[in-house]
Amino acid sequence: MTIVQAILLGAVQGLTEFLPVSSSGHLILFPAVFGWETNSVAFDVALHVATLGAVFVALWPRISAWTQEIKKGNRAARRLLIYLLLATIPAGLFGIFAHDWLEMRRTLPVVGVMFIVWGIVLYVADVVSTRVERTVLRDERISFFTAMLIGVAQALALIPGTSRSGTSISIGLFLGLDRKTAANFSFLLAIPAILGAGLVTALDVQKTGLDVEIVPLFVGCVVAFFTGIFAIRFLFAVIEKGGLRWFALYRVVLGLVVLLSWGLG
Repeated sequence: MTIVQAILLGAVQGLTEFLPVSSSGHLILFPAVFGWETNSVAFDVALHVATLGAVFVALWPRISAWTQEIKKGNRAARRLLIYLLLATIPAGLFGIFAHDWLEMRRTLPVVGVMFIVWGIVLYVADVVSTRVERTVLRDERISFFTAMLIGVAQALALIPGTSRSGTSISIGLFLGLDRKTAANFSFLLAIPAILGAGLVTALDVQKTGLDVEIVPLFVGCVVAFFTGIFAIRFLFAVIEKGGLRWFALYRVVLGLVVLLSWGLG
C-alpha cells in the first residue's frame, strides 16, 4: 500500500463512517475504480480504532457529562447506557451468523442498489422530520422500543452500501426523534459498534499477521482520525440547517452511476 492510497482510504473511512453515505460502500468502490488490491486486514483494524478515537474527541463534552451523570446514579443516564448496549446486540448477532452471506454481498451491484434504496429512505425521513412535530428532543428520553429498532437498523447497515449512521438516523427520525437527538444516539451507538467490529477484525490480524507497512498504516490512521472529527462536526452543522436531503441526493446519484457503470462494464 502506498502513502497516497493510505491517505485516500483514511479520508474515505473517516468521512463516510459518520456521514450517512456508507463507509463500506465507498471502501469497496474506491479500490474498484482505481484498480487497487483488497484492503489490508490490519489497515482496516487501525482505521476502526482511529475513527473510534474521533468519536470520543468530537463528542467528549457530551460523553463526559453523560458518564458523570451515570456515576451520580442518574437513572435516565444509566438507562441510556443499557439501551445502547442492548441496541448493539442485533448488529453483533447479524454479523456473526450472517458473516458469509454478508461477504458475498461485497459487490458493486449490491453497493449501488443500497446507495439508492437507503438514499430514498433518508430523503423521506428528512421530509417527515420537517413536517411532523418531534416527540423526543433528548437522547435520555429514548424508549427501549425506539433503541431496539434503531439497533436493528444498524444491523442492516452491515450490508455494504447501506450506512450505519444513515439507517440509524433515518429510523430515529421516523420514530419521532429530532435530528440532533437521532444523530447523538447514532454516534453514541457507534462506540460499541466500531469497537466490536475492530475487535473481530483484530482476531483475523492475529491469524494473518501485519500485512501492511508501518508508515502507510500510521498515515491512514491520522487522516481517518482528523477527517472523522470533521465529519461528525460537519454533520451536526448540517443537521442544524436541515440539509440531510443533500446526502440522500448524493447517494441516489452515486448509486445510479455505480449500476450504470457496472452494467456497461
